[in-house]
Amino acid sequence: MKICLITRTSTHYECMGYLLEIFKSDDITIHAKKGKDKFKYLDFFKTIYNFSVIYDNFDSDLLLSYDLSIKITSTDYIIEHKNVVSILHLGKEKSKCKSKYFLSLTPYIKGENIYYTYPVFNPKLDSVFDNMITLVGYNTDNSFDINTQEFIRENPDFTFNLIVWGSKKYNTVKNFKNVKLYHYLDTDKMVKIINKSKFMLCKKNISRTIFCGNLALALSFEKPLIVDTKTKDDYKIPGIEYKSDFTEVGKLNSISDERYCQTIQEIKIFKENTIENNRVIVKDILHTNLFNKMQ
Repeated sequence: MKICLITRTSTHYECMGYLLEIFKSDDITIHAKKGKDKFKYLDFFKTIYNFSVIYDNFDSDLLLSYDLSIKITSTDYIIEHKNVVSILHLGKEKSKCKSKYFLSLTPYIKGENIYYTYPVFNPKLDSVFDNMITLVGYNTDNSFDINTQEFIRENPDFTFNLIVWGSKKYNTVKNFKNVKLYHYLDTDKMVKIINKSKFMLCKKNISRTIFCGNLALALSFEKPLIVDTKTKDDYKIPGIEYKSDFTEVGKLNSISDERYCQTIQEIKIFKENTIENNRVIVKDILHTNLFNKMQ
């Protein structure tokens, strides 16, 4: 099958990983705008999957000639057609898009012809890790509240890698000796840090309207995620949970090897089942689209 992934914007490149995983046995072409992949996600995905990239060619007839075309962002208006499947990042965006079928990355976005897919993929994994815990994503300086600071202080044996954006300065955490701050890191460098980490940290007060990419990174790289109970239950994901505060987890070194290995095994099972479920959902849409084209 010939599959096309479309993006003209500079956002949501990270969402391509799970689609490349779904269609890894197919002929995949990515149509993108030159210079927009500022974090070099495509370079990273090239180390895992086979696909071609065509830059700055968004001819409608060409984009519709594939067996299935998927817009990475529903509000990317480079092409509007009912047979183009779109990833819906916010529920309110559905009415602005002419696609008939939508993919959602979160269980909080529901509706007719919206299909929830948890975006995990299969990167190359390291078998050796260090005493590091990593957080990736949009966080302002205010995100690191008193309890978060206390959690960092309680775990001096762990390096907290904060790969963040949202504020110019992070005065709340910059003076911790066991904190490393990174801003706008290339994907290859970010992946090396994640692979060497023992845990991943889910941000506090996570959005209930839009997917947090840190969730996908943690489970794709098979890292136990420190996550609040509501998020864990809503997404039905494995992890090490707390109800309201990080300090409920306590000292990370107190987590037994048995519990750690059990969580890793739960992640492996979740990832395998989720990838297969995603494949079934998206390929059903593909076959429906092919049938509609023949009518």
